[in-house]
Amino acid sequence: PNRRRRQKRIRDRCLSFSHNGMYLAVAAISSASPSSGHNIGFNPHDASYPIRIYSVLSGDRVASLEGHQDLVYELNWSLDDDNLVSESSDGSVRIWMFLGDGSVRPSSVFLHPSYVYTAAFNPKAKSPRMVATGGYDGTIRLWEYDAYRKNGTGSQDVAGCDLAGHKAAVN
Repeated sequence: PNRRRRQKRIRDRCLSFSHNGMYLAVAAISSASPSSGHNIGFNPHDASYPIRIYSVLSGDRVASLEGHQDLVYELNWSLDDDNLVSESSDGSVRIWMFLGDGSVRPSSVFLHPSYVYTAAFNPKAKSPRMVATGGYDGTIRLWEYDAYRKNGTGSQDVAGCDLAGHKAAVN
């Protein structure tokens, strides 16, 4: 973990084990290293915000998920470990689907008017599945989505219900 990396500086932001304990999802901040070799600070304009999936058994990185444009605050797995949800200060929640062949693809994107701090899968909803999200605007949103959508383009789903009235951000 303390190994020096060339060309890029990596900072881990948050992490989450899958329920079966086989995978670890890590949200990172990656920025280009300064050319001088001196630490002159973090430049968010040169940063990327990948989510990396590691095999706990081998330690190998098995996937790198790209899509968020700003900090990822939280990662949560569905109970069956087929889906991972990520929430970001870019105002989006992304669902990532893990396929039987070991590949990962984007499944859904839920857009919000501001930072999104938290999301959770409904453990009982099977088809369609449901995710609750909360963020800076103080609104909890319930989203239904088709986890097995064939297009995999990450198209926008529609919030099924907004639970407004909170006086502060929802964490």
